[in-house]
Amino acid sequence: MRIVTSILHIAIVFLATTVRAEEPSWRFVSIPDFLNADRVYPVPNQQKALDFVLSSIADEKPDFVLVPGDLVDGRWATGEAPAATIRAKADLHYTAWNSLVGAHGLKVYAGMGDHEYGDDPWPAGKDRFGQVNKPALLPVFREVFREHMNPPDNGAEHLKGSTWFLRHKDLLIINVDTFELDTTPGNKGSLVKCQVTGKQLDWVRETLETHADVRWKIVMGHVPIMPGVRAYRSSNCKLIDGVNSPLWRLMTEKKVDAYLCGEVHAVTCSNESGMEQIAHGDILHFSGTSNYLLVEGFSDQLRLTIKEAKLVLGKGRDTADQPATIEPPADGKQSWRILGTTVLKDGPDGHQPVQRTGCFNRR
Repeated sequence: MRIVTSILHIAIVFLATTVRAEEPSWRFVSIPDFLNADRVYPVPNQQKALDFVLSSIADEKPDFVLVPGDLVDGRWATGEAPAATIRAKADLHYTAWNSLVGAHGLKVYAGMGDHEYGDDPWPAGKDRFGQVNKPALLPVFREVFREHMNPPDNGAEHLKGSTWFLRHKDLLIINVDTFELDTTPGNKGSLVKCQVTGKQLDWVRETLETHADVRWKIVMGHVPIMPGVRAYRSSNCKLIDGVNSPLWRLMTEKKVDAYLCGEVHAVTCSNESGMEQIAHGDILHFSGTSNYLLVEGFSDQLRLTIKEAKLVLGKGRDTADQPATIEPPADGKQSWRILGTTVLKDGPDGHQPVQRTGCFNRR
């Protein structure tokens, strides 16, 4: 009986890892919350570890890399002239981030997370980090992100830079801004809400309808929408109303294939109404682990694979001035393991998952 079980296990592993003879027509990698920290370049105590992660991504030969928010720590709205402080910090830390990633020849398309907006929450006065008047400074945060990250200039008119779309061969990617200013009279809480509504939602609809002929549709935002996602050292922001939100209803109506998000520094893959939600990414300087999503488009299917590696995290508290020590794993690139894979193919009602393994098979 043991021999039969072993043979079945080997067969399953072989089938799950068999390489297709056909090369994908395109591939990209998604790695949200990288780095979720303000760094200079080269990065003290971490450069070799970060080079290990980025060179591993480069080994995938992606057409491009998506970063669904939280590139920096971003708590910059301080001092007597907070707008000037934001610009100075952006010059330092976005430039360092671009140098770090650019050294590996990777083309990046990034979105804005809560940390690109100074971190949540957004009260009218001073926040818990000593920042002042962040809601009024949202345009400044957006301006410096747009200046340094150079996203496609095709987003919603009032959110240029923080929203955009990319059409690549038979793939459409729409990046949404999940942080909207709430101007409701009498609001005494956070003046920014996790939602996609109004003119931004109209823009998403228009973009999906304009590109209705595209085969694969993916939407990217920073916060999860479906409930039940795992979280680690996260404020755990989620889109208001979840699967009943206007954005989710629109995506299911237009048969979007997947929604990619970060925020939670952990992996949870879910499927609702025929659409995948893939919450992924990590916070390397606290967890010591890194994960990324590889998406490959073939003539007959879409293949999504999540990989993770455990690095060597040293002792000591991570700070902006003294980053925690992180070293590459002793076994190098062999340390990457597949957490799970799913394959989408044409079905009677749009694209359907025909294979779900590992983290794609768990809730």
